[in-house]
Order: sequence, then structure tokens, then C-alpha cells
Amino acid sequence: MVHASYSRVLYLRSRMPPGPFPYPFLGNIGQVPTEKPYLTFEKWSKYYHSPLITVWTGTRPTIIANDCWSASDLMDKRANIYSSRPDSYLAGDMLDDTENNQTNLVYGDKWRLHRRITFQQHSAVGSQVVRGYRTFQGNESKILARAILEKNNFVSAIERWMYPLPSALWEDGQKLLKYFYDLTVEGSRFPEDGFSKRLMNEQLEHKLSPKEIASLTGNLIGGGVDTTTTTIVVFIFAMCAFPRVQKKAQEEVDRVLAGKF
Repeated sequence: MVHASYSRVLYLRSRMPPGPFPYPFLGNIGQVPTEKPYLTFEKWSKYYHSPLITVWTGTRPTIIANDCWSASDLMDKRANIYSSRPDSYLAGDMLDDTENNQTNLVYGDKWRLHRRITFQQHSAVGSQVVRGYRTFQGNESKILARAILEKNNFVSAIERWMYPLPSALWEDGQKLLKYFYDLTVEGSRFPEDGFSKRLMNEQLEHKLSPKEIASLTGNLIGGGVDTTTTTIVVFIFAMCAFPRVQKKAQEEVDRVLAGKF
């Protein structure tokens, strides 16, 4: 059995992009650092002369794309092949969330349904709807800009600006749990529209389970918080790494905002 398992790994390795040799059962565990693994991936990419490398976690291979062109070729141009995701035992099977949560769904009819519901016209994140968020975004951007100016560690300022949102929702939610039913009854009397309310109204039409409605709503918060924080931090890193580009960007900002401050 051991021989058959490792033989399978070696066979798959011969058909995949190059990478460090996997140990039996362990794969490349221990060779990939827990901090800044991307530096090791880049080093292996140069060593094997390939933008794509294969790293093994036990007997499961993971293909790492080390440049944007390879990533775009796989995820954009060949999205019908590579846009799915592997099964998640912990988040999917153990929590019984494989068929309900979009973050665990494999590419298929249900995944496309969840995406269409999330991004359809008059939804929570449609191109027209997000224009209504600009006032809130502008106010929060001013708070963030001041926090960055006042703190030496700008990364912690950004994280404190974004990550209190889920914890604040959780703390307030705990206080309201005993009043939750009465609040939902009272809230249903108001005509204001909302993403969750639309999901409830369309539950039968799309055959959505209560878990699917909860995950579709919660994923917007989780995904938005993490993505926004990462984008801002990476942008600041890029400006530090490429000062000539930063200078051009600053010149454009000064030109557009000339006389407004």
C-alpha cells in the first residue's frame, strides 16, 4: 500500500511542472517556510527555470504560478478548466458546508447560481449598486489616511481599520440574540430593500437553503474585509519598491487635486 501510494505520487510528478522532490507521505512539508513562502517559491522557480512549480503537501500536489502571465493564462484564458477548487475536508465535509457555502463549492451549476445571485443587477455588489457606497467609502478613506499619517506601523493601522468590523458585528449580535426574533418581525414591516431580504424573497425561486442564504450574505463581509486590506498593503509595498512609479502617481494626484486642498 505504501509502495502504491508513493508510486502514484511519482507518476503524477512526472506529468506536472517541476519542483522539489517530495518525500514519502510528507511531500515537501518542512521545506516550505511558514513565513514568506513566496520567496522560496520564487527561488525554486528560478532554479527549475519554470514560472510554474509543483509543491506537495503530503500526497496532494499544488501548482504555484510565480508570474502574472502564467496565472492569467491558467485562471483567465483557461478558466473553464482551472477555475474550480479542491475539496476541503475541514471547511467542507466536517462542517457540512460543501454544498452550501460558495467558498467551498466546486465549479458547476450551483457555483454559477451563487455568483449570479451575488452580482446580478440590483444586487449587493453590482456595478450600479456600489456607486451608492461612495459616500461611506470616502468617509472611511479619510479616517484611514489620518491613521496612516499618525502611526509608524501603517500595516497595523490598516488592519485595525478593517478587522474590527467582524468582531464588532459579533459583539453587537451577541447582545441582540435574545431580542432577535422580535427584531426580525419588526424589521420585516419596513419597506427598505436589502441583499438578505431579496435572498429571502427569492428563496423558493432559486431553491436556496437557509445555510446558503447565510453564507451568501456572510461571504460578502469576509471577502470584502480581507481583499480590501490586502490590496491597500500590497499597493503601499509596491510604491516603496518602485519609487519612480510612486513619483509619477504622486504627480498625477497633485495635478488632479490641485487647488482642492
